[in-house]
Amino acid sequence: MGKYFDKLNEYQEKAAALTAAMNLFDYDTQTNSLSKADKYTSKAMGILADEYHGLFTGKKAARLIKKCMREYENGGLTAVECAIFKQNIKLHNELSPIPADEYREFKELTSKSVKIWVSAKKNKSFDEFAPILEEIVGWKRKFAGYRKLKGQKEYDVLLGDYEPDFDMEKLDGIFEEIKREVLPVV
Repeated sequence: MGKYFDKLNEYQEKAAALTAAMNLFDYDTQTNSLSKADKYTSKAMGILADEYHGLFTGKKAARLIKKCMREYENGGLTAVECAIFKQNIKLHNELSPIPADEYREFKELTSKSVKIWVSAKKNKSFDEFAPILEEIVGWKRKFAGYRKLKGQKEYDVLLGDYEPDFDMEKLDGIFEEIKREVLPVV
């Protein structure tokens, strides 16, 4: 285990604890949270999200990542440590361009959205959920704009969050091939 990796791993452990707390708040909101508590729950989620964001975007984390990169490049990390290190780099790169206050506001919004989604689903009313969904999509687009590299499309940034090895060009090729093969059969 690398010296700097050990220190960076402490950040990862704190991030895991914060993620667990946020997931518990989400679960509580979905299952039995009182509607009067929603405002406080979303504020708590914002505070936790702010801490999470700071873990990966602060100057200490950036320095540790840089020092740990040397251990990684010199083969000083095990395969598991390499995977954890790559995840830390990914989170650092995703979160660093996003202003902390905006990330917090987004996480508070998504926390509020859970209760709205549960109600909309129960009432079979997409219209109930649509306004907050529109806000969430707006934030995602804004964050993609912060994160995109020169010449990169925002959609490719968002797609990369779920399918890291694909971009629009690759998917367009796949869909063209499917269309070419399937349409004659239909």
